[in-house]
Amino acid sequence: MNGENKVFKTPTSNRQIDIYKGDDMYIGQLKTGKVYHCEQAKIDLEKDAWLVEQQYTVEYILEGGASKPFLDKLDELGIKYKIGSQIP
Repeated sequence: MNGENKVFKTPTSNRQIDIYKGDDMYIGQLKTGKVYHCEQAKIDLEKDAWLVEQQYTVEYILEGGASKPFLDKLDELGIKYKIGSQIP
């Protein structure tokens, strides 16, 4: 996907980024299994919301889909998402 792995320091703790494209201010999070709005996801989304505030485009690639509460939270935070494989 023409990006690199990167770790960002956020106000709460570090955030591992799966796909970072600095020139485009793009951060992609690739999830291969179904994602739920669990405690770890809440922590990660707090960090991602901070990245959105810093003017990054944050996008989740949800190959295995996600629960409705998780998708609702992405919408609320202004985080984009795609469902299904994005590799042709």
